[in-house]
Order: sequence, then structure tokens, then C-alpha cells
Amino acid sequence: MSERGSAGSESDPNRRQLLGLLGVTGLTALSATLVATGTSIEPDDNPDDESETADDDDGEGTGETEEPAPSLSVEWNSIYRDEQPSSFASAQRAEKGFALAGVQLDEDDAGVGWLVQSGGPDTETTDLRHTSALNRSRRQIDEGYAIHDAVETILRVDDGWLLVGWTHDLSPDSKSAWLRRINENGGLQWEKQYGRPGVNSFRDVFFDGVATDDGGAVLAGVTLGSEFIDTRRGDGWLAKVAPDGELVWDRTYNTADTTITDWTKDERHDRFTTIESTENGYLLAGTTTPREASDTVPSEPWIVGVDADGQKLWDTLEERDPAESGERQDRVIADIAPADSGYLAVGTVGNYEYTRSFRSNVFTGEGWIASVEGESFGWQRRLESTSIRTVERLDEEHYLLGGEQEGVAWVGIIESDGELIDERRLHDVEGDVRATTGVEGGRIIVAGRRTQDDIPVGFAAGISGTARDS
Repeated sequence: MSERGSAGSESDPNRRQLLGLLGVTGLTALSATLVATGTSIEPDDNPDDESETADDDDGEGTGETEEPAPSLSVEWNSIYRDEQPSSFASAQRAEKGFALAGVQLDEDDAGVGWLVQSGGPDTETTDLRHTSALNRSRRQIDEGYAIHDAVETILRVDDGWLLVGWTHDLSPDSKSAWLRRINENGGLQWEKQYGRPGVNSFRDVFFDGVATDDGGAVLAGVTLGSEFIDTRRGDGWLAKVAPDGELVWDRTYNTADTTITDWTKDERHDRFTTIESTENGYLLAGTTTPREASDTVPSEPWIVGVDADGQKLWDTLEERDPAESGERQDRVIADIAPADSGYLAVGTVGNYEYTRSFRSNVFTGEGWIASVEGESFGWQRRLESTSIRTVERLDEEHYLLGGEQEGVAWVGIIESDGELIDERRLHDVEGDVRATTGVEGGRIIVAGRRTQDDIPVGFAAGISGTARDS
């Protein structure tokens, strides 16, 4: 593990308004030109739509009525941008409002970690940019273009935030994981970069994490040693860090139950994309190649239960018959949410596409939803032409999904059995919902990126799952 000191030049930032907020009642005057965000802002009025609710009580029968099913309502839809491309990858509830994190490209088209905090469309917004120690050192010798930083997720900790990100070095084309802890005002408290002790790994990335009671965090992702084949090699990676950022332990996982230190022998692909805290430890989810080399067979949905120290308790995968696996289409779990009988897992069946401007692989295809009951998968459903990125529980019977549908940012509501009951495209241009979080009043914030004037820019929208009228 390499350790980086704090940057003496960074201090608490000034606050400023960001560009382009669109309220449901009209345009909100800000200091920059406002841009319309699309056409699908409110639910379509459909007089033929029959919601599954009881008839009005006419004095007959039991008099019992069913709870009305929720329908989608987009309360506001905002873009956050300047002249450079940007994208949000994470959203979290804040003490007042919410926080969004991701990446914004600079004048050299290199990525800079990006954090936005806001209370909503009519409030002041804080816009912070974060560069890694490696990025800062290369910029001093005019090589900033070679280094790309991005925030993958953010975690709420006492008196501030933990930013979880990675740095891509164009030469030698490696990726390294890092953490930055900041206070409520955005001032840097510490930063550290993480490698694999005793292992010559080449790309190490954390995709998700959970804050721990001691002020530290447990982080999940992937570690691999081969160049530029992120989607075909690697092991699932889990690490525990202390409140000061020191690495407590790290562990790797695969369905072959092997520990790889010689990456020339790694022929399979295992990765974690998401993590949830459980009563006994943590639940990890992602994808694995269960049989032959990943060059010849696709990967499958994979869930691992571990204790508080990362020791594996159980794992399960949902394996297809080789004849049914299609044209090497992988199945990857993107997110999980608690359910009454276990968990709900969502993801996509498809293929990776490399997004060069953001230096990351994006998974697109057909949506996949499954129940996780005990230590195995239960029922499954598919959504055509829809890549599912995230899931948020609305109530005991309903969930909000986010992703993209035919290239456009999309949200949908499903029942606890996976049946889709309502959906909306948020814009009429290319985009993708990549994160969700719940805020006060039952509203859900969704965030991601969308095209504006031929440039991908970060956006957020306030969604409510309001009850349909019977």
C-alpha cells in the first residue's frame, strides 16, 4: 500500500451556484443560461389505465380496500455543467439535501473527481473538485492529460464524507484505488492510495462500500494483474480501512477458491459491484466466470456472504446451461436491496462498451431482476432494451429501478415479484441513470449523465412514487 499526505494547498472551498436547474413549475433563474431537460417530466395521463385498487365501498362486501400502487412523478430535473463533459456515479442523502459524486473532465480532457452538494433545485449548491496525489504531481510537469481521476462512490461518515475513487495512468495504463476524507465544508482531512500488499496487481478499483461503526469503511471491487482486460480477468476484492485510512485487511474471492499472486495464471473473471451490511457481516454481489476461461464462456450473477472480518460464509451463483448463455452475453448484478424474504438483485444481461472519454466500461443489454432467498436465487424476470444500474426500496411492496432504455435515462417501479408497473424516460436525448438515494419526504434522487449540446453532462432529478388515484 502506498500512502499519500494531504495537500497543503487545499482548503475549505467557496460556495457558488451551479448551472441549469429546471423546476416542475418552470425555469428557476440562476446565473447561467438554463437548458430544457426533456419532455417526459410528468406522468402521462392515460384514461384507459386501470390500477389494481378496490372499488369504492358501496356498502357491500368486506369494506376492505387495497393500498393503491405507486406511480412515478418527476418533481424536478436538473443539469450540472460547464463547458466540459461530466457524469455522476453516486448519490447519497446528506444532512440537508443530498450529495452527488462522479467525474468532470478538465481542459485536457482528463478526469477530476467531482462532488456536488445540494438541497434541491432552489438552493445554493456546493461544487468541489478533487485530484489525487499522482494527478497533482503529473500536472506539475505538464502531464495532467495522462492522469484521470474519478469518484466511484461516496460514504457518509461523522462530520463529512469519504470519497472512494480511482486513478487511471495512461502510461502504463494502470488503475489504482484511493480514498479521500473531507469535512462538512469540503476541507481535506486525509487521502490515501491503495495497492495489494505482496501482490503485483495492475488494476485495483473499489466500486462500492459501506461505512463502519468505528468510523472506517469496508470497500468492494475488483483486482487484476493483466493489462486492459478488465472485463475478462480479475478477482473480487474486499478491503477494510480504519478511520485514519490505514488498511486493516484485504481479501480476494473467486468461485475457484484460489488465491492468485501470479496473474499469468488468471483465466477467469470475478468482480464485486456492490455491498450491503448484514447482521453477520456483509453481502457482496457482482459476477463470476464459473466454468472455463472467461475468453470462452460468459460470466454469471454471483453473491457472497462474509463475516465482519471478510471470511467467506457462503456463496451462490446463477449458472445457465452453455446452450442458453447466448452470444457470450455476461450477466452482472449491479445493485441489491433488502426484501422481506431476503434481497432483490438487479442487473443486466449483455456486453461491456468502453466509454473512452470517462475511461470506464459501461454494461448494456437487457435488464435482469431476481430474488435472493436464503443462500440461493429464486424467481427471475427480464426487461427488454433496458440496462438496470440501481434499485431503491420505496415501501414493502415496491422498488424504484434506474438505468437506461434504448440509450435514454430511465426509471421504473416494480412490485416485490419483479413486475413492472410504471416507467418513465427522463429526457429525449441520450443518457443514463447511474445512482439513486432516498431523501426526506419519501423522495428519491436519481443521478447520472445525459447529453446537452452534444456533451455528456451530470444530471439529477427528484422522483416520487406517489399513490395512484383509484
